[in-house]
Amino acid sequence: NLGHGAPGNVGVLNVRGGRLVSKTTQDGATRSFGLGITHGTGFITVSGGELDVSGLCICTEDSGNARESVFRQTGGLVKVAAGAYQPTCQSVGLCATGNGKTTRRARIALDGGVTEASVVAGGTSGRCRGGTGWTAFEANGGTVRANAADAQILRDFDEATLGEKGLTVDGDGYDLAIAQNLAGAPGATGRLTLTGAGTKTISGTNAVEIVVQGGVAMFAAGADNARVALVATNGATLAFAAGGARNRTFKSLMLGDDARPARLSLTAGEPLAVTGDVVVRRLALVLSGAFTTGESYVLLTCGGSIDEASLDAWRQALARGLGEDQGCDFLSEEDGAGRRVLKMAVRKRKRLVLAVDPHATSNVAA
Repeated sequence: NLGHGAPGNVGVLNVRGGRLVSKTTQDGATRSFGLGITHGTGFITVSGGELDVSGLCICTEDSGNARESVFRQTGGLVKVAAGAYQPTCQSVGLCATGNGKTTRRARIALDGGVTEASVVAGGTSGRCRGGTGWTAFEANGGTVRANAADAQILRDFDEATLGEKGLTVDGDGYDLAIAQNLAGAPGATGRLTLTGAGTKTISGTNAVEIVVQGGVAMFAAGADNARVALVATNGATLAFAAGGARNRTFKSLMLGDDARPARLSLTAGEPLAVTGDVVVRRLALVLSGAFTTGESYVLLTCGGSIDEASLDAWRQALARGLGEDQGCDFLSEEDGAGRRVLKMAVRKRKRLVLAVDPHATSNVAA
């Protein structure tokens, strides 16, 4: 433990190079490295090298007198052993104010380097739990890389802010969840970049730019994305849980790049709504649900601008139709509110029939 004991006790650890390992057990169970324990205050800064821990828990006891304890990373590699999320966050992952304590103040700041973890959480504590303390997360250039399936990356913080460089979350082939309200730091738009294979499920109320560069970004039904600028490149897939509305509403939208199309998964009767501008460079539409022949379906409404090149890219994405028996036609209209509405009219697929005359002379050389 670091920063442990009576009020006024302060512990400081700076990792600048080399490799520091802390793997602890108690009564046969894995225990985390504690920062700011009992009434003490702790500070860890990692600027280089490697910190390898079984877990890192900040502030695990109530104390109204202790100062804010901080874990800050500006470089290097932090490896936190994989484990399943626990509501108390006492011995698993990188957690602030664990063990249900509500009077402590703790901050996790990732401004560079890479943190490998299966849990990054604020714990069941702080102001959001009715206490006088609080937990904060901030990032401006850091990366979190999942190291186990069903990772819980960002949840339970009283506040989470992202700077212009923001936070990169690398799935590294694992599915993960981001169940945290995200906002830009003061004076910054804030950016969340999603990379690596795997499905990243996003919920919460978000007001940042989300850039999807790999895998699948799944927006949960309860997510509120009305203030999100959404970008999908590098062949990434966008998907949306059924039953939501605001999870399919965005401030702006950019799809695809010059090299690869973005994949956009839409369900019949559940269109996207973009209040601002839409840019489509290359697009692959993945349509599911019951589309009835002879009916038209809204796929997207745009309250800002969408240029002819984007409309043409959307038209090309529809050209392959819905399947073996259904084709579709592209429709672009303006509604009474001045929004551009992109629709799809479903029709029976036309078939080309070739008749061969058995008595004709072939013009193909043997």
